[in-house]
Amino acid sequence: MSLSAALAQLQKWQKKVLDYVSRTLSNIEPEYSSSKMLRSRALTTALNKLSTGGIRSAMLFNPEGVLLAFSSLTDESERSKAAIAANIWNIYQHHLETSEADTVQEIMFEFAEGRLILCRVALLLLCLHGSKDVPLGMLRAKAMTLIENLEKPLLDLADS
Repeated sequence: MSLSAALAQLQKWQKKVLDYVSRTLSNIEPEYSSSKMLRSRALTTALNKLSTGGIRSAMLFNPEGVLLAFSSLTDESERSKAAIAANIWNIYQHHLETSEADTVQEIMFEFAEGRLILCRVALLLLCLHGSKDVPLGMLRAKAMTLIENLEKPLLDLADS
C-alpha cells in the first residue's frame, strides 16, 4: 500500500470516528440541573460593579486560564490576560508546593502602567486590573469584597 493510499484510508477512518463520537455525544442527556449551572451573566454583573474608581478590568477564570466572566473598560484581549495570569498563578503555586509552604491566596503586582491583584475564589481565580492611581489597598479591598460574595455560591456549585 502506498503512502498516499494509507493516508487516504486513515482520513476515512478518522472521519468515521469523528462522526460516531459526534452522534454519540448528541444523544447524551446532561446530568445536571439548570439551577446548578454557572450563570455568566450574573457573574459579569457582579464584576461590572467593580469597574469603577480606576478599575480597568475584572476577570474570573479557571486555573487553566479559561475565561468564565469578565468586565473591561478597555479593548484589550481579556482572554490573553486570563491565560497569562493563570500561568503566573500556577508557577507560584508549583513553587510553593515544592517548598512545602502554604498555598497561594493572592498575588499583587505593580507595573508602570497599572496594578494587578490575583486571588483565589473557591476553585477559580479572580484578577482585578487597576490604573496606577488605584492604591493597592483599595484594589485588594475590592477583590476581598467580591470574594466574600462569590466564595459560598462557587463552592456550592463545585460540591454539586
